[in-house]
Amino acid sequence: MTYVSPAAERLLGYPIERWLEADFWIQHVHPEDQTWVSDYCKQETQAGRSHDFEYRMLTSEGNTLWLRDIVTVVDEGGIKQLRGLMINITEAKKIEQERREYVRWLESMDRISKTIQGYADEEPMLEKVLEIVLDIFPCQRAWLLTPCAPNASHWRVPFEVVKPGYPGAFAARTEFPIDDASRQLMDHLLRSEDPQICDRDTLPSLPSIVTEKFGVQSQLCTAVKPKVGVPCIFGLHQCEPGGKWSQSDIKLLKQIGQRVADALTAKNMNQMLRDSEFRFRTFFDHAIDAMFVHDEDGRVIDVNNQACRNLGYSKDEIIGKYPDLFDRDFRKEKPIPTNAVFDPDDLIHFETRHRRRDGTFFPVEIWIKTVRLSDKNLGISISKDLTERSKLEEQFRQSQKMEAVGRLAGGLAHDFNNLLTVIGGYCELILDDANMDPENRDHVLEIRKAHARAATLTQQLLAFSRRKLLQPQVVDVNRRMSELQSLLSRLIGEDIKLSIRLEANSACAMIDPGQLEQAIVNLVVNSRDAMSEGGQIEIVTKNTRFLTKSSLDPSQDHDWIEISVKDNGVGMDQEVRRRIFEPFFTTKQPGKGTGLGLSMVYGFIQQSEGHIDVDSAPSMGTTVRIFLPVVDQVSMPSVAEPKTSTHDRGNETVLLVEDE
Repeated sequence: MTYVSPAAERLLGYPIERWLEADFWIQHVHPEDQTWVSDYCKQETQAGRSHDFEYRMLTSEGNTLWLRDIVTVVDEGGIKQLRGLMINITEAKKIEQERREYVRWLESMDRISKTIQGYADEEPMLEKVLEIVLDIFPCQRAWLLTPCAPNASHWRVPFEVVKPGYPGAFAARTEFPIDDASRQLMDHLLRSEDPQICDRDTLPSLPSIVTEKFGVQSQLCTAVKPKVGVPCIFGLHQCEPGGKWSQSDIKLLKQIGQRVADALTAKNMNQMLRDSEFRFRTFFDHAIDAMFVHDEDGRVIDVNNQACRNLGYSKDEIIGKYPDLFDRDFRKEKPIPTNAVFDPDDLIHFETRHRRRDGTFFPVEIWIKTVRLSDKNLGISISKDLTERSKLEEQFRQSQKMEAVGRLAGGLAHDFNNLLTVIGGYCELILDDANMDPENRDHVLEIRKAHARAATLTQQLLAFSRRKLLQPQVVDVNRRMSELQSLLSRLIGEDIKLSIRLEANSACAMIDPGQLEQAIVNLVVNSRDAMSEGGQIEIVTKNTRFLTKSSLDPSQDHDWIEISVKDNGVGMDQEVRRRIFEPFFTTKQPGKGTGLGLSMVYGFIQQSEGHIDVDSAPSMGTTVRIFLPVVDQVSMPSVAEPKTSTHDRGNETVLLVEDE
């Protein structure tokens, strides 16, 4: 240089004399620009072309300046001279760089935000974010590592994208043990809000598996800490030597990490909300009782499946309607007071009847609770179907009634039996008179026959009241049924077909065999009388572990022998079926029955610790099921039959001590 203006000294901080030294200018061009600037200037000068270019120079303090150099080539007498104007554009370059970085930031964050908003599921969203990150950063690999937890034993990389030629650092979902370097890095990231640059010389340094196996030169990573969920690490790998991370890269990754954390928080919260909604909906729809949710006016805004099953309506047919659709008393005696003042302790309870879609009614028990939600009072009502409970209550009342009638019948039978003993005894004494007039003897014999019939009635009453002593023994029910077949066939006549199927494998029960036979005969005779025009009677034995729901005492853990007597006769309505075990109750014509047959059967079954169930409907026939406990024939030997004795007479004196 042959001339430099005084401004040059202010530009770089060197005196003008230094500028005039040989090679001063090119030696103070930024080292990264020296080669191309020198080559460019020689090329343009030799061609005689003026040139305008930008480059960097270093000041005396080591700072970098951006210069615009406008050079004109002048040829004077065959000698080419350069006249140049240096303009300090450092501030303009800084502004331009900030503008470019800002545009990059806006464009990058716009792409990230659109991607996050465009995916409902977490997995495809994270994969797409990593693809964008790999495109906008000077890196060869982008990944997500979980968990960011120094106290964990292993970590894995579930999401990763790479550029061609740079194989994935980690196999998806493969776990690696956490070493000391990884633990230090995780601890640092959790305590810092800014991304961390890691290379071979930094602390914390790169984990050895990253540098040795996958050739990573430098790593930029940040902790992603969602408010709901497990923290993870969002990172980038530079695998080429000389690569550097700019402050713009650090700021941009920090913003992206925060945006991903917000997205994961939202998605985790949405997932929790969906899980909560699923649990609520599952509990709500699978509740064993009917449930309704009402608005402040009482309209149904939600209903569960059990309510639909109970009422026979679909959800769409119930939602939006008032409860008077199925409760005629709504808004009259028992309105739902959800529009009243909110009281969290208020609980309403009452019983009513609900009407099904087919018009039938069933009893229900209602609980109503008012809850506050979104500044509104909502009513939650639970409706419990009382049909089964009503049946059980009716069965319990019937059982109590039968017990009371049994005690009454037993007391009467006992007292009447005492009177019969006197009548029978005097009959025997009178008949012992060998000189009695034959006509009178015939009269006394008729009295004795009547006494015998009356004694039979009292025995039936005593059996019903459980006051008659049975003589139980181990009985093979199948065998007894086979032995009864010929007797039963003669009883029912030729116009009725009798079939016996013996399907019970364990058929032994501890019962009075005579009472069993009498019970079966009674049931078959009743079936015969119900089929005046002929029909079919079927007797079946089988084993079962459970009783029918309508049994008076439905035990659930026992092995039973079930004896069913089924006919296709006229059947019974509900009112008749409810009273069939009452003593002296009969549907037969006067003189055709005493009304004690089924009472005797009931008493025998109760004394034998069994159960009886009747299923019948008009024109549908009747099925009577007897359930007897199974016993082990080997472990429970039969009771010996009492020996008969002759009627001896003697001169003994009998002392009878009796309270009356």
